Amino acid sequence: MSAEELKQFYKAKAKKPDLYGYDDSGNLIEINKEGAIIKTIPLPNYRRPTDEEYDEMGKKRMAAIEVANKEYEDARRELRELSANPESIDSDILRVNRKVIEADVKLQAIRFPLKTIEIDDLIPINKIDFDQPNEKRKFPYPFFFLEERPFTLQEQYVRVGKAPEKPLISVAEAKAAEANANAITVILFAEPNTNDYGFLSLKWTVEIEFNGTMYNSAYQAIAAEIAKSFNDKDNLQKIMIAESPDDVNYKLENVPGDAEINETKWNDLTKQLLYDVNIAKYNQYPELAARLLETKNATLGAYIPDDNLIGIGLSIDNIQAKNPVNWTGQNLLGKALMDIRQKIRSEQEAAAAMAVAVAQPAPRRKKQSVTASAATVLSESVTGTEASSEDATMPSGPVPRPPRRRPKPAPTTTAPATTAPATTNPVTTAPVTTNPVATALANVSAVEDMAVAKDIAEGLFI
Repeated sequence: MSAEELKQFYKAKAKKPDLYGYDDSGNLIEINKEGAIIKTIPLPNYRRPTDEEYDEMGKKRMAAIEVANKEYEDARRELRELSANPESIDSDILRVNRKVIEADVKLQAIRFPLKTIEIDDLIPINKIDFDQPNEKRKFPYPFFFLEERPFTLQEQYVRVGKAPEKPLISVAEAKAAEANANAITVILFAEPNTNDYGFLSLKWTVEIEFNGTMYNSAYQAIAAEIAKSFNDKDNLQKIMIAESPDDVNYKLENVPGDAEINETKWNDLTKQLLYDVNIAKYNQYPELAARLLETKNATLGAYIPDDNLIGIGLSIDNIQAKNPVNWTGQNLLGKALMDIRQKIRSEQEAAAAMAVAVAQPAPRRKKQSVTASAATVLSESVTGTEASSEDATMPSGPVPRPPRRRPKPAPTTTAPATTAPATTNPVTTAPVTTNPVATALANVSAVEDMAVAKDIAEGLFI
C-alpha cells in the first residue's frame, strides 16, 4: 500500500463514510451500495527493528554527522576569512553567511531529527539549583524542556515486513538464559536522553574543571586532553570551540601520523582519562555522585556506536546486551564508573566511621579512696613510724636527716615522778612540729587522687 493509496482512501471515506471501512483484520475495504466488498487494501506487516538494524542505524547516523559537521566547519572557516579580509564584498559575506546557516540546520537535523517540548510544573528548587540542596520549595512557574531524539519514531520503532524467524531453543536453554539474566543486575546507558541513566554518559552536559581548564562535558575534556598529548593543535582548537558534546568529533583517524603507531598511546590515554575526568566530574557534583551510588552493585555497561573500546559493542535495545557474557566491547567507561563508585563508597564509609569515633566520650578515670592514697603515700615515703631514725630511706634516694636539736640542760627544779620530759631523748623521739610526713598526711584528706597525694609527699622530701 502506497502513501497515495492511503491518502485517496481517507479522502473518499471523509465524503462517503458508509462506503469505506475496515474488515475484521484491520484491512481497508471499499463497499458498494448493496454492502458487498468491492476492494480490499491489505495492511502491511509491521515489526520492530532487529538488533543488527539498530546498530546499523547508529553507525549511519555517526557517519552522516561527521560529513555534515565538516561542511559546517568549512563554511564557518570561509566566513571568517571573508570577514577578516577588508576587500571582501558584502554580497559575498551574506552569501557565505547563508551557507553557514544552511549547514548548521542540516547538521542539527541529522543529529536530532525529532524534537519535542515538555512542560513540567512545580519542580523543587533543589532539582534545578544544585547550590541549594536543602531548598525543598517549588518554583511557582512552569519549565519548558527541549527533548531531542536521535531517530524519528518510525525509524526507532517500526519496520515494514515480517519479523525474521528466531532460532528455536529448548525449554532448558530458555530457563537457563532467564536465570542468568535475573542473577546479574545490569544497567545500560548510551546518550544523555536515552534513559534515566543518561548522567553516566560522557556527553552529559556539565561544566568540569580538569587540569586548569573548563570543559562543557567529560567527552570534550577527554578529547581535548588526548589532542594535547598528541600536540594536535588544529583539532584541539576545534574541540575547544565546540558548544556542545555533540559538536566534538575526534577519533584516532584524526590524529596526525600513522594510526597504527598512535593506537597504543590513544588506548592508554583513553583508559586513564576515562577514570581521571570522571573522578573530577563526580567530586565536583555530589548530587551526581549520589545518583551513581544509587546503582549499588549493578554492572554498568556503556553503548557507544562503533566504539568497542569504550562501550560494550551491543545496542542497549539488544536483548543480548543484558548479559555481560555477550558483550563484544571492552566497556572501559563502565569499568571506570564502577571503580569510581567503589572509591566514593569507601571514602564515605571511612568518613562515617571517623565521625562516630569522634562523637564517643572518652572513658572516665577511676578514682581511688583517700585511705588507700594515704597508705600508699606513707608506704612509699617512709619505711616506718620512726621517720627521723638513722636507717630511714626514701624511694627517691637518700634524704638527709633533719638537723638534731642539742639537748637542753636539766631544770633546777625536780619534775614530778609521774611526768616524763618530752625533750630528754632527741634520738628516739622526733619533734612533731618538724616532721614533713605528718604534715603531708594531715592534708591528704583533701586529696582524692592517689597520684597527686604521692607527688605531694615526694615533693616534701626532695
